[in-house]
Amino acid sequence: MNNSQLRHCLACTILCAVCSISPAVIGLTEVWPTGDPAQDVAAVRAAVEGGGTVLLKATDVTGAAVAFEFGDYPVSEINWDDHGAGYVALGTSGEIVPVVSGSSTWYVSLGNDVRLLGETDDGAMTTIHGGTIPIRNFEPKDVPGAGEQTVFGIARLEVEGIRFTESALQSMYTTQLVTVPEVVTLLADRGLHARIRIRGNEFIDVKPAYEFYWYSLAAVTDGPADTATIRDNLVQFTTGRWDADERAYEQQNGLDPAFELWEGISIANLRHPGDIIDNHVIGVDVGLLVYFYGSTFVRIIDNLVEVRPEAIVGISCQANHRYLIEGNTVIAPGSNPDGMYLWATDPQIGINDSVVRHNHVVLDGSYFGGISVFGAGTRNLFAENQVEGSGAYAVGLVDDFYNPGSPATNNRFVLNDISGFTPRFSVVYGAGAHVFFDTNTSHNLFIGPSRRVKDRGQDNMFIPPMHAH
Repeated sequence: MNNSQLRHCLACTILCAVCSISPAVIGLTEVWPTGDPAQDVAAVRAAVEGGGTVLLKATDVTGAAVAFEFGDYPVSEINWDDHGAGYVALGTSGEIVPVVSGSSTWYVSLGNDVRLLGETDDGAMTTIHGGTIPIRNFEPKDVPGAGEQTVFGIARLEVEGIRFTESALQSMYTTQLVTVPEVVTLLADRGLHARIRIRGNEFIDVKPAYEFYWYSLAAVTDGPADTATIRDNLVQFTTGRWDADERAYEQQNGLDPAFELWEGISIANLRHPGDIIDNHVIGVDVGLLVYFYGSTFVRIIDNLVEVRPEAIVGISCQANHRYLIEGNTVIAPGSNPDGMYLWATDPQIGINDSVVRHNHVVLDGSYFGGISVFGAGTRNLFAENQVEGSGAYAVGLVDDFYNPGSPATNNRFVLNDISGFTPRFSVVYGAGAHVFFDTNTSHNLFIGPSRRVKDRGQDNMFIPPMHAH
């Protein structure tokens, strides 16, 4: 078979995989898996290039449960090779516009909305196996007059109902350049909206990549250009799953054994309201993370986070947003993890006017705390949360490690249940307590049984009056 015949054969195969559209479902493209990376990646790419709704089938054309195969990449250093075959870029087939910002030029693709859907068929769920960041919104493209450039898709992007297994580095990463003011201005001038929706997916055992440590993450959206919703997803990482591969890579490359940092679900640089709701995250080091910059309203509601003993934190809210953190459960065994905390990226602003209520945190021997504000924050309400188990403290206002002296003032703690909590000695904080107000605190109010208290601040009020320890 010559090259021309081979290309013709491959084209026919892809055309068969991107199957015909039912007349009753206008605008829907259906794609069947084959289990062959060359065919599956090409077929899904061809489908999403047209925009609209793309349904990835749970079974092949014969009805057998088959995964879309995106390539089995080894545990190794981070691979940012955008020419690799193991990914699909959403939203990059619209109008390409150069955006000049200072000395940089960004190339953005506008208006190529894509809704990528999976299905469940008789117990089989649409599955994408492997790939390096298999779902993203950027890729190299030949731009007329500019040659090959990385083009970023800025559009309405939705991914729903797909199981990702053994992706390399991350399963899903979208970035819509909201940190570039000229991009934001372009979208506003054109009246374009570019929301992100990640819903009902499963992220199973993402392969860690090496960059001084072993890092993996299920799904992150960075700088979405409109609202972001991450809802009803499952993240499940298995401790020890990649130990042998990591040690083998280190030995082959003369590296010392490195630690792991596994993240569940993240939103960064949010400038519009965001929701993280009803997700279940298991076996990670950071469960839910909102970070970098932005000042908007974020809801984190009804999530279940079960971190591993080596973990850092169940729920971390770092950007300077206003938060509603409600109805979440965090289970954090071991000496290392915090339950949940608010920790402002910009200590001059702090995290303010947020509500943390009806959450349940379980620690088991932690050197850290259950529910905390690190550093600056004011007018935050912590109400009717339950913290149990054992740790350095159940609830606390704690000095910022990196910006000591940042004030925490006029926060309210109302009717939190800490009766099932046992304070323990901490190598970080010393003697344990149920309530810990650090030296940076003043004029905070605690209502309800406080039990053992460490109050290093000034003019904090306890009702009923507490007995100092």
